[in-house]
Amino acid sequence: MTRAVKSPWRTHDVEVDPAAVLSALPESAVRSVRLDSALTLTITGDGVLGRAHLEDGALVFTHARKPTARIEGPDDRLALLARVIGSARLMAQDLRAARLPVSLELFATQIAGRQREVDELLLDGRLLVESVERLVCRLYGLPDGLTELVIGSAVARAGTVALTED
Repeated sequence: MTRAVKSPWRTHDVEVDPAAVLSALPESAVRSVRLDSALTLTITGDGVLGRAHLEDGALVFTHARKPTARIEGPDDRLALLARVIGSARLMAQDLRAARLPVSLELFATQIAGRQREVDELLLDGRLLVESVERLVCRLYGLPDGLTELVIGSAVARAGTVALTED
């Protein structure tokens, strides 16, 4: 996990970034937009391509209210491409070089595996943080009732549920 989770109590809403998983794939498992046989790329403008939006089987780029590029193909590949490129200011060569997985099914399996790994790490971290919090409360001699209030407050702020019982 290269991105920090700001609240150690948080155990939800942390999604795997498909671009990160995609960048870790071997070259044999990816194709550039230019070489992807399932996609048809048409670039009509020079310079910045502008914002991308999905419409009727195409990912359309517009800049200054004028279409600059269009990619046609399967909706699932276009949706993934839109998510991977995000809101980056792309030039034509950047779009041509953007990469997608050869197999979307295999990629979905890899994303699910990484999500399980992230979820397990968050849970392990959360258990450790709660244990440390309980230990600190014990070191300061707080009564059990106050310790539970401290834990409950942290849990409520994070919007999660208590994991351990002491």
